[in-house]
Amino acid sequence: MTKTGLINLIIRFFSLSLCGALIIGALYLQAQALQAESEPLHRGAHSAQWQTDSLHSASGSGRLAVDSLRPTADSLSPQSDSLKVGLSPAQPGISAQQGAAAAAYTAASQTKLPKGVKISPYDAIFQKEAPALGWDWVYLAAIAYHESGFRPAVSGSGAHGLMGITASTGRRVGYSVAQLKRPATAVQASVKIIKRFEACFKDIKDTGERIKFTLAAYNAGNSHIEDARRLARKHGANPDVWDDQVAVYLLHLSQAKYYRDPVVKHGRFNGKRVVQYVNRIVSKAQEYHAKGE
Repeated sequence: MTKTGLINLIIRFFSLSLCGALIIGALYLQAQALQAESEPLHRGAHSAQWQTDSLHSASGSGRLAVDSLRPTADSLSPQSDSLKVGLSPAQPGISAQQGAAAAAYTAASQTKLPKGVKISPYDAIFQKEAPALGWDWVYLAAIAYHESGFRPAVSGSGAHGLMGITASTGRRVGYSVAQLKRPATAVQASVKIIKRFEACFKDIKDTGERIKFTLAAYNAGNSHIEDARRLARKHGANPDVWDDQVAVYLLHLSQAKYYRDPVVKHGRFNGKRVVQYVNRIVSKAQEYHAKGE
């Protein structure tokens, strides 16, 4: 082989190698995109990371507050009727996918319950564990309904079981993933988590209001809720009342005018889903309570 032929052969070899590398890289990127598209949406409360000072999350995705999963839509107007979010798919601030889930929830709630069961097959567990909270047990039932549709083995986006708790959060309160998928221990874990968040709002004397703040923290961590309370206090609203008071300022945290305020310690946050979550849990609990009357 001549020197020129050898050089041409070497050039051809490297050209083919480069093309192969580019093709492999393109296939990898396409596979990553398909995987991202196929991942399920986050299921609620414990996709959030702990945001308490004593239980700071290592992940920063925050469920217990999810930076990577926070919605980016404009916040609701503080004067909007959309602050009172129900389960209708037509409600402002609810996407088509959320609306479909809401419709499924509504259909499930209208399903005839088995004989002797008022709400779910797990009523006895909720009733047993609720006294440790001092809450009506129907709040635990409402959380379970929202998080899993009463399916104890369900998993999605890192959240597991009846109460929708992530593995990392479960470990913080002493429960394995296997235990989170067992109804009795899942509810016990949920009660421990709720109690820790409720302790953050012990200065709120009204039980009904404290429950709403605790539910908000259960969904998103307490840090942004505390920011909203500080904003409410600064602007003359009641920092101990959720509806039309702190909830409004939680929604305001998506606006630079508010999240850049010196009293805000944890930055920007879109609180629309949190407001929706609290309204849905409280509404569902009231519905369940009415069934027992």
